[in-house]
Amino acid sequence: IESCGGIHCCFTNTYQGEDLNVIDKTTMNTAATLDTKLSDLGVTTGEYYIYNNGVKYTALISSDETLGSLIDTLEKFGLETSLSGDNDNSILTILGHGNSYIAKSNSATNASNVVEKLFGNDKDTKYEYTSDKQTSETVTTYTPATEDTLLSYFDTPWGGTTLKAEGQLSVTVNGVDSIINITADETFGSLIEKFKALGLEATLSDGKLMIQSGYDTFTINSNGTTSSLINPNTKIGLTFKDDLGGYVASVDTVMATTTTVEERTLSVANYADLSTKLGLLNISDGTLSVYRDGEKATIQIDSNDTFGDLRAKISAAFSDVDIKFEDGFLTIYSKDGRRVEVGATTDSSNFAAITGISNDGSGTVKSARALYRVNNDSVVTSADLFRRGNVTEGTFYIGNAMFTIDNTTTLSNLIAQINNNEEANATAYWDNIDGKLVIQSRTT
Repeated sequence: IESCGGIHCCFTNTYQGEDLNVIDKTTMNTAATLDTKLSDLGVTTGEYYIYNNGVKYTALISSDETLGSLIDTLEKFGLETSLSGDNDNSILTILGHGNSYIAKSNSATNASNVVEKLFGNDKDTKYEYTSDKQTSETVTTYTPATEDTLLSYFDTPWGGTTLKAEGQLSVTVNGVDSIINITADETFGSLIEKFKALGLEATLSDGKLMIQSGYDTFTINSNGTTSSLINPNTKIGLTFKDDLGGYVASVDTVMATTTTVEERTLSVANYADLSTKLGLLNISDGTLSVYRDGEKATIQIDSNDTFGDLRAKISAAFSDVDIKFEDGFLTIYSKDGRRVEVGATTDSSNFAAITGISNDGSGTVKSARALYRVNNDSVVTSADLFRRGNVTEGTFYIGNAMFTIDNTTTLSNLIAQINNNEEANATAYWDNIDGKLVIQSRTT
């Protein structure tokens, strides 16, 4: 597995510990927690090994080591570690990506038994071949509150208590005092109806709650109000606005938030940047049209130029037009906010077609996909081509077929070797769109 050179291999170790229980003073079984000392679980002090992609680290278990501090140590070396369970049992799980795992120390006098005590000898090892780097990001979306949204959604923790919408709202309309009772399941819509019943104009527009008195006099009294709706520390925060016609409105738009973890797949190839040669993306020599507010400049494209060279050529024509890369996406824009367009049917370079560059609606142009610094002609041992490190010279196997990589092997050479070898029983190609090497079996 390690001999694959990091092109497309992923080595995953999963350790699944048995149920962890500690014995308290009443000899009752209870679940282990992050504060549980490892000594309570029968773990001895001493050293153990953490392997991180071929590098060995010696870690130590101290007399006051807890499950929490053990997890912190493992996570520092890229081992995803979690403690889960209920009141009766807890399960400790470790997931190592790449060639990363834990092992018993070979010390004759100072080896901790943490590996065999917590995980036994039943390590589940999974071998996965992929050119994708799996990752995730937390994405929060904001949706304006509607009349169906519960007021309780915006209850706010405050110190040792919670500021709740539920309670009483004391109001005075044209000198008449009234109490609006807000229930635990009150919605914005039902609250609006209660305001309207008192002759007030109440609306919810784009998440902003507004209560307007019209020609009447209207106030919300702090005395007699137990609801947190008028508390400025809440997200709704109704406030009297005398300078805006004497109405009460939420200070800011009330937004319902939804936070999710989105799985993403990142390419194995490194992103292109200003130092990347245009020819690496198979961009041909020729002309490229660049427009700023309708004014045209013809830029001469040279495949041996870098994107930095192209940046200088465009800047020479339009001093405010610049180029930048963000996660491989190419953007051409005006620093003065003027409208930029790129490409014309009369262009002789394939720049626009290769990058898929187009106007994003804001006056700038952006590539349709991430651009990479790898193509079929790239020598695979070149530095900085791949995210996971540089490919080394050597051999690797597909099935019973051995393949050799030296300092002249290009991706196209490698792909041809695989496709022409019957013993490999596989086909290969370089995916320019996703920036990855794909190797598929010829049989199911």
